[in-house]
Amino acid sequence: MKTAAFLISSLLLIQIPLQPATSVPTPPATPIAPDDDSPTPQQVRETAKNITVRVTADNGGGSGVIIAQKGANYLVLTNAHVIRRATRLEIQAPDGRKYTAKPIDGGFDSKSDLALLQFTSQTKYTLADLSDVGSTLEPERAIYSAGFPFDSREIGITSGKVSQLSDIPFDDGTQIGYVTGKGEKGIRQGMSGGAILDARGKFLGINTVGVAPILPDYTYNDGSKPLPKLVTKYRQANWGIPVYNFLTNVKADILYGYDNLPKVERQVTPTGYYLAKLNNRARQMTVRIENSGGNGSGVIVAREGSSYYVLTAKHVVKSNIKIITYDQDIHNPTSTVVAEGVDLAIVKFSSNSNYPLARLGEYNPNNRDLVFVGGFPERAKINSPLWQWQLNPGFINAREQGKLQTQNNESFSEGYDLIYSSISYGGMSGGPIFNTEGNVIGIHGREESTELNSLGISIQTFTGLLDKLQIAPNLLKIAKNPPVELNPGDRNNVIAAMQNIPQPQAEDEGTRWLAYGNQLYRTSQYNKSIAAFEQAIAKGEVLLGSYGKALSLAETGKYQLAEKAIAQAIAAIPTRYRTTYYYFWKKHSLILRSSEKYNEALKAIDIAISLVNNDLTLLTEKAGIFSRKKQYVEAISIYDEIIRKQPEAYAYSNRGNAKSDLGDNQAAIVDYNRAIALNPKDAVSYYNRGIAKYDLGDKQGAIINFDRAIALNFKYTKAYYNRGIAKYNLGDKQAAIIDFDRAIALDSKYTEAYYNRGISKSDLGDKQAAIIDFDRAIALDRRKYKAYTNRGVAKFDLGDKKGAIADYDRAIALNPKDAITYYNRGIVKHIMRDKQGAILDYNSAIALNPKDAKAYYSRGVAKYDLRDKQASIADYNSAIALNPKYAEAYANRGVAKQELGDKHGGITDMSKAADLFRQQGRMSDYQKVMDLLKKWQGN
Repeated sequence: MKTAAFLISSLLLIQIPLQPATSVPTPPATPIAPDDDSPTPQQVRETAKNITVRVTADNGGGSGVIIAQKGANYLVLTNAHVIRRATRLEIQAPDGRKYTAKPIDGGFDSKSDLALLQFTSQTKYTLADLSDVGSTLEPERAIYSAGFPFDSREIGITSGKVSQLSDIPFDDGTQIGYVTGKGEKGIRQGMSGGAILDARGKFLGINTVGVAPILPDYTYNDGSKPLPKLVTKYRQANWGIPVYNFLTNVKADILYGYDNLPKVERQVTPTGYYLAKLNNRARQMTVRIENSGGNGSGVIVAREGSSYYVLTAKHVVKSNIKIITYDQDIHNPTSTVVAEGVDLAIVKFSSNSNYPLARLGEYNPNNRDLVFVGGFPERAKINSPLWQWQLNPGFINAREQGKLQTQNNESFSEGYDLIYSSISYGGMSGGPIFNTEGNVIGIHGREESTELNSLGISIQTFTGLLDKLQIAPNLLKIAKNPPVELNPGDRNNVIAAMQNIPQPQAEDEGTRWLAYGNQLYRTSQYNKSIAAFEQAIAKGEVLLGSYGKALSLAETGKYQLAEKAIAQAIAAIPTRYRTTYYYFWKKHSLILRSSEKYNEALKAIDIAISLVNNDLTLLTEKAGIFSRKKQYVEAISIYDEIIRKQPEAYAYSNRGNAKSDLGDNQAAIVDYNRAIALNPKDAVSYYNRGIAKYDLGDKQGAIINFDRAIALNFKYTKAYYNRGIAKYNLGDKQAAIIDFDRAIALDSKYTEAYYNRGISKSDLGDKQAAIIDFDRAIALDRRKYKAYTNRGVAKFDLGDKKGAIADYDRAIALNPKDAITYYNRGIVKHIMRDKQGAILDYNSAIALNPKDAKAYYSRGVAKYDLRDKQASIADYNSAIALNPKYAEAYANRGVAKQELGDKHGGITDMSKAADLFRQQGRMSDYQKVMDLLKKWQGN
């Protein structure tokens, strides 16, 4: 029986997706008004008395601070160790009254030394002043600490100053170190959980541990330990937890349930061994760079003797630079070298300490690779009193695709060539961008003007400037290969940390909902970001809220709603700012193109081009629309213009796609060659060149190019799939199955990969496994009629004739013009003795494909079985006319002629059949024919 043709799906060229840039600005923070009426020390002490409470437990106790009120319920912040294992709790308020207290679940990590208590009273008590949680803490800053020592009935209040500040919390949240004034007692047992205030009476945090504790455990929250020299300093200080750490960890319903609890930017807390280990490594090689304008970040990339080289962003390098390493030592720079035209700089400092050096990753990242941006945000940006080290995960785009996804023509100026979603803040500029193995693949520099994308400069750009930056290549440690895939558990931990964003309350202002929507969008939580942007719009943020909503809707495939949202955003643009927001029309065009409204998309992109004529990504979008309209000549003309202005790899690659679509694969390969010459690590161009070579019949050349694409991007699903196609067509079906396996491992919903793997398995005789793959293909695409056809073939080969016919029926219902399926169904009907039904199917097959010799032959056999020998001879004639070497047709025609009395004609046909069988090496068939000839000739 004839099996269906392999029906390998066509190997379509792909264009680099022209995804929109996605960013929405967050308004600048409102400056804090100066405090002209500073309180006296006595007034601060009085404030401490009014907000600090004694906490009594049946197994001990300590102190706490009244931080919030809702009706008659008061909220007290204390240490977890104060109430641990207690069964009864009592609060002694500042006026001496006592109340029963109950613990409230604050959602803190099990290691966090924070706890919340609630007591009820109709009395009006003073709440801690949290209005300035970002008040800067520096060494020597005056502070006050309060609490109820166990050896005293009265509250203890000590004055002192900040002595130690850790840029990363200890694992219990402790981060502020302070010493008491001369002659004053330090933190004593019982004062844990008491208030820490600044000289203005502002609440900064709570006490945790005193000087030289009996069982010190100075372990950072990433599991690492401080250097011995720091431990010595740490033991000399009292320690407390800043209120900032409480606010970034408390449950959202508590944070937003009390009006006086301020909102601060979230922190990504390392969870799990992998993220904690990466955090520790990253922090040790990253430095804080203080300057006259604030601060930035940098990374130590090389050492020569006692000289260290710090790579940072050029705009971070201002006057009065100080470099602070992870051991909190302060270094003066010995020299600074900046790059011309690129936002990079090298700052050198000298030290005899042994600081870790970054290993650099010099390769092109793949789309949606996880990356981490490390650095030290300006404290005002995150409302923190401390330098809070952050390592924020996100997703990156491939470099060539990133060029097309930028918001506007300013995004990739000054050497910027990386775009990623990691949340970043002012002060993190110059910080390293790490891959999942902790290698530095770029330097973070800035955000797009609308804060939904971060921008950086790749390590390839840096290594191309070593001479100008005066750094010897042999001093660098460079890895050339991309990182291996994270295991699912580690990846899930990273994603969970990334997406842990507290939600604002309904009454919060529109700018806060806008910022919340931005963060949700960056972390790929698109449905949530849509709702957040709708809240922002309802609160007056129509322009940027509508823009963000359009981006989010487009990401979820809701293009009609996205069209309405972007139209609303465009309508909100003041006339004088149309040029500023020209990229709104670019986004509009992309959304319309996704909806296949190509003429409208052209109108939108033409408006953008009329507003700004020097952004080549607008021309690229226009060329992409023409390609979608199959107007390839027009698309090529635009790519010609782009290349004249700026000959980049993506432009050559896309022009090659258009030429290939026109059928000129040789010219397409020339363009792919140019793209690869400009960017030898552009996996897409290798892939496209492989497709073109395949279409030209060069299967081996295609495989070589797919190999190269996969070497550059080991997650290149389509490259595995099409390499499998090429191997199949070269006869290596086992190797093809391996590639289809890899494609499916990367994309469990890859219908064509299941389908073609089923074809390969069927060819190798594993019909049951083939049926399983056809089942999966059909489950993913119920209209894939070819999968029904080939599943029917496999069922027939296993003897399930009824199952085969049922599948052929489904395939024909989906596609009534598929000749092969009619033919196959006719074969099964014929075998099941439904000769008339078989002839009807052969008729349909021939009507659809009049050049199918086997269909004529099979119809001839059916007619013969129905005793219509003249009609069968006519069909054999047609089969032989189409295939003069059709041995079976000659043999069967000879039989029909012999039975109709044409003995000479019968012997002639049978002799021809014998010659053809012998030539084809089919000796058993040859012998049967010869035996029949001898019998005829004997008669």
